[in-house]
Amino acid sequence: MTDALPPVALGADHAGVALKATLREALEAAGHPTLDLGTHGPESVDYPDFAAAVAAAVLDGRARFGVLVCGTGIGISIAANRHPGIRCAFRASTTTPISSPSAPA
Repeated sequence: MTDALPPVALGADHAGVALKATLREALEAAGHPTLDLGTHGPESVDYPDFAAAVAAAVLDGRARFGVLVCGTGIGISIAANRHPGIRCAFRASTTTPISSPSAPA
């Protein structure tokens, strides 16, 4: 018997809801559990709240890593990086995430 992997935490502001849903579906279809921390609708929200929720899930071990989506990706990554122990990199293509630094173990 193998232990299930911790989920991937997902968070977005109102501008990122649709992409977050697409990412969640793709991750789950590939067998990766997810932890969707919102938001879930088009109403305007404050992206730092969702960056904080994903950062907390990663830091306390509820998630193995997080994916954050907002209108530009810049603000939410800055908000996530305010949390000690989190390294969040803005990425806008499928090739650049490979070069993102990893958080120290």
